[in-house]
Amino acid sequence: GRGGYTPIIALTANSMKSDRDTRLEAGMDAFVSKPIDAEKLLAEIARHLRMPPPAD
Repeated sequence: GRGGYTPIIALTANSMKSDRDTRLEAGMDAFVSKPIDAEKLLAEIARHLRMPPPAD
């Protein structure tokens, strides 16, 4: 981008703590494991974009 920051959220079938830690240590900003929970994914996106979470 143009000097902006793009958050990276890992989406993976691997849900063990070591998998999560490896991805975060590699520079990813968040981790969501499958099966994807849409509310959790949207909350992570909102958190990294500094937006309020979606209303019910």
